[in-house]
Amino acid sequence: AEWPLRPGEQCKVTEDNFENASPFAVGVHQLEIQRIKYMATDYLRTRIKKIEKNTEYYLEDEKDSETSSKLSPAEFIFARDLYRNTHSYLNEVALKHMPAAFQNLDKKEKSTDCDSALIPLL
Repeated sequence: AEWPLRPGEQCKVTEDNFENASPFAVGVHQLEIQRIKYMATDYLRTRIKKIEKNTEYYLEDEKDSETSSKLSPAEFIFARDLYRNTHSYLNEVALKHMPAAFQNLDKKEKSTDCDSALIPLL
């Protein structure tokens, strides 16, 4: 769902209305521009946080779906690079110092799941 006007377009329209406006109206318009910029920035910041938190999910979803994409091309590149950089960093810093059984980060290949890690109560 797209907004009627994109934030940049809405700011431009609002700035164009400054020419014949009273000082009070100019202040209100400037406040509106700041609000629009804040909302757009907050929206993008929230999307980046979600991508950082669920990188593997979004990359798997992109690989599985051919038609609908949840990420923009720039967001996909960000997620892919974040995933690669995180894995290479963890491999260099920690995993190469662990036993071979624990050197894999892939969730699908891990032998333990939540149910097998629980200790049965007596």
